[in-house]
Amino acid sequence: MLDIWPENYDAFRVFHRSGTQWVAGTGGLVGLNYPSVWGMCKLLGIRDEDELDVFDCIQTLEREALRVVRETK
Repeated sequence: MLDIWPENYDAFRVFHRSGTQWVAGTGGLVGLNYPSVWGMCKLLGIRDEDELDVFDCIQTLEREALRVVRETK
């Protein structure tokens, strides 16, 4: 079970649901498909005024996920 701080809950939901939206290049994963992430924000009902904060958190999650993936190679 994960403990997620309430202020990070929406970002986690969007990030988790965007798990199939990773973009790969010749060197491996590059990052998330941002239009799809924005679409997931809309689909999950993230309020317009919260989208930028949620997206900032998602980018932090994305950077950390990429770091972990690259370390395990």
